[in-house]
Amino acid sequence: MKNWKLTFGIILLLVVLAFVSQEECGGNERWDVKTLQDSLAHKINFTPKQTTVGNLTTLRHVEKVGNHTERFGNEFVCYQIDCRIREYRLEEDGDYHLVLVDMKDSSKTIIGEIPDFNCEKVKTSKFIKNFIDARVTFQKYILPKHGVKDGVYTITGVCFYDKIHGQLGVCKDNGLELHPIMDIIKQR
Repeated sequence: MKNWKLTFGIILLLVVLAFVSQEECGGNERWDVKTLQDSLAHKINFTPKQTTVGNLTTLRHVEKVGNHTERFGNEFVCYQIDCRIREYRLEEDGDYHLVLVDMKDSSKTIIGEIPDFNCEKVKTSKFIKNFIDARVTFQKYILPKHGVKDGVYTITGVCFYDKIHGQLGVCKDNGLELHPIMDIIKQR
């Protein structure tokens, strides 16, 4: 009887661990769009359009964003901005979540995210090398307690609209993010 309970307990533990390890990285909400693995990703113009965080906070969309909304509107545009990074977090899905701040108005912020290239759900992206390079570069700038080295950063990323649900640094006007960040360079 004890062996049966022990065996059952081990099997249950393995099932739970397998489930938890699958949930540790990757997300569910528009994950294919966030990692450029959606069926419309080939239509993105990857030549970066220069803009500012402030300008990105003014972009509007009429599409209602849901968990399975296809890529739309400005999500076919790659943007490049100069900004400051107020702070970052390592998200539950494994992404680095950066709060990007406008150079002229620190009250204007958007989110930028770098996918976890170790995640099985990300490894199949054609852009895995960009994610690796951006993540390794960003790790050079990390400080304790969610800090980032002070300076001006040039960030290139694809536009993405997220549902607004109280995210750290979210633009409350449109939920716009640069997700994924394709490149990050510290200028000074």
